Amino acid sequence: MELILDIKQLGPVKDSRIVWRPLTVFIGPNNTGKTYTAYLIYGILTAVPVSCKLELKKIKTLFSNKKIRLNFESVKKKWIEVWQKGIKKYLISDFWEENFVIKNAPIVIEKIELKPEIVNEVTFEGSLEITGPFVEDEEPTIFDFFWDFIGKLEYKASLVKEKQSLYVSILKQEEHFFKDNLPDNIEEEKEIEYRGFHHSFCKAFATLLGLPPQSFIIPAERTAFFFYKEWFIIKDKLGEILTRWQLLKLQKKSKKDQSINNKRTELEEMLYSVVNEFRFPKIYEDFLDFLLLIEKAEPTKTYEKVITLLEEKLLRGKILIQSENFWFHYGEGAVEISGASSCVKALLLLEKFLRIAKKRAFLVIEEPELHLYPESQVILAIALAMAVNLGLRVLLTTHSSYILDTFNFLAWSYRIREKIKEIGLSSLEERFKNVLKAPPFEVPEEALLDPSRFSAYFFRTDGQVEDIRKIPKDVPEVDIDWSTFSQVSEALWEKLSLLGELQDEIIKKEQ
Repeated sequence: MELILDIKQLGPVKDSRIVWRPLTVFIGPNNTGKTYTAYLIYGILTAVPVSCKLELKKIKTLFSNKKIRLNFESVKKKWIEVWQKGIKKYLISDFWEENFVIKNAPIVIEKIELKPEIVNEVTFEGSLEITGPFVEDEEPTIFDFFWDFIGKLEYKASLVKEKQSLYVSILKQEEHFFKDNLPDNIEEEKEIEYRGFHHSFCKAFATLLGLPPQSFIIPAERTAFFFYKEWFIIKDKLGEILTRWQLLKLQKKSKKDQSINNKRTELEEMLYSVVNEFRFPKIYEDFLDFLLLIEKAEPTKTYEKVITLLEEKLLRGKILIQSENFWFHYGEGAVEISGASSCVKALLLLEKFLRIAKKRAFLVIEEPELHLYPESQVILAIALAMAVNLGLRVLLTTHSSYILDTFNFLAWSYRIREKIKEIGLSSLEERFKNVLKAPPFEVPEEALLDPSRFSAYFFRTDGQVEDIRKIPKDVPEVDIDWSTFSQVSEALWEKLSLLGELQDEIIKKEQ
């Protein structure tokens, strides 16, 4: 799947064209817009329309007949149209405030194009509210302007693409009622809110088009957030108290004693101000939510090989959750994560996300090289490439030449391997495998990168974004032209050479 974006006025980015692929790399000097662009792509790929023009009468027919047939291309066209308009109208207007707590910063998306990677079948579950004109008593309730909530209908549904047809099927349908003493005529008067299914359908259809079923950002500030965990728990509890208090006010509002009402309002305002003091940008809110809920997530085995590589070659131990906290186990010892090495803290979230990540999940990771020795950076790049080949989509920002060198090596190795197979040079196969096994680190063949599946961009200080995946004809081994790093190295060597000349002059004078 590819996402093509033409962006202007994104912070320091004046003009850019980005083609997002399963592995996308952003490099460049500080403060050139890499993070802003990465977060914007994350927002776009996780944006799902609440409504994608599926007629309510079609949904009613579905729940009656358990199956309907739609034209796939027609639904796809409508979905993409609503998705594109929603991104420009809603996501862009809220982007700066939600992610960076900045107001009124301009962004212009001149073009947004999706090239889907169609999945044949997607199943999803959900529940619909069942409402009806049922009131327990004559006292005012929070449902004054709506029909009363009676219960819910749980369902499991599937989307199956066959040629030009899309089959939508209800696989499971079960009603759950929560009210006691329902009136005799409630079955005739209840109404199911099909709009809830519409939203689930739009989200499932996004997955059918190849958009990520799961997404996560690991920010550069990741190691600090282990110390914010307790603050976030307090915020959640205060927010829960505030919600309950507001509901209580609506349900039991006293008209007799105005002083009591004034005190309630004052307390509510105090609670609200405290909750606001704990506000984080949305990216960090999601990050902290993940920290709190990771132990409850359902594990998968999709990236088990990658986890094993990380544990054996980088962590040299295991990260486990005990007593609602993270502990690092090495040999016979164990240490709470706040006391573990910076390398362990930096890699914890990646390892934990890989344990629950589904195929085609999307990960944004800022500066994966943080706190890692050069050889460790190479091993991490190999692990990320393996994950991409197993189905993960990765967008990373980096300042590391070791990360880029590794991706270059993996892409060139892929092309050499395929050429050996194509020409039938079996005599070179063993020599090729020996290159991969050569110390100081072994490169598994599962990590070799198909060059057509990744992109790399250099963010320049003049606000332009340059595609550096252009392969020079005279240097066929280069997949990423990262001359920005070599220029710095060459400048340092030139200065060292000049210092050497001065040193020679000093020695001559001393003699």
